[in-house]
Amino acid sequence: MKCEICKNKIQETFLKKFLGTHVKDEKGKKHLVCFECQKKYDNVKEKMLEALWLVLFMKTLYTQKQIESRIKELAKDIDKAYEGKIPYIICTLIGAKKFCNKLLPLLNVAYEYDEIKLKSYGGTKAGEILYEKEPLGSWKSKDVLLIEDIVDTGNTMVFALEKMKSANSVKICTLLDKPEAREVKVEANFIGFVLEGKPFVVGYGLDYNEKFREFDEIKLYEDWIDNFVKFLF
Repeated sequence: MKCEICKNKIQETFLKKFLGTHVKDEKGKKHLVCFECQKKYDNVKEKMLEALWLVLFMKTLYTQKQIESRIKELAKDIDKAYEGKIPYIICTLIGAKKFCNKLLPLLNVAYEYDEIKLKSYGGTKAGEILYEKEPLGSWKSKDVLLIEDIVDTGNTMVFALEKMKSANSVKICTLLDKPEAREVKVEANFIGFVLEGKPFVVGYGLDYNEKFREFDEIKLYEDWIDNFVKFLF
């Protein structure tokens, strides 16, 4: 008999009841595993439960229903602003992708689409801006609409705007705006929600060290959570 995870042999003597056990998967099916793999399996289950607890107790700032309702309104505003034009929509990866994927199907105007990747975060503080992916097309003489997940310090947007001086026009559409965190002068043209103060938030594309992007809600990331996440991961 072998462990179904590590494939190591489980002794088939009278000792096997001490050297092997069964665990159930999500469908209730039993699997024979060695004790070493059982410990790893139990640890994973425990962390998943802790992570679920974390999600339940994180404060929700905006629900999925609120977010998607606001995105519909933004789509109408963009349609009106670009009536008779073909905007060159540029999604800033990775954070704005979820927002962009929900927004674009709601637009009635024709548009061109492209992506850039600017990196400015290492945890909760804005850091050095890195240009990781340039657009495939050209924005020269076009009406550019930048799609962002959040505008806070403004440094990332200023960096992008400097690159796009050859465009006919450049407007910014952001899911979240954090004006009190500004370090440079920059304003968004289409705003989903305005955050008061300088909260750090996750969900709907926004992350903490690549975690929590997948949330369908926007949640407040508080100091106690930081310590808890370090313990989990």
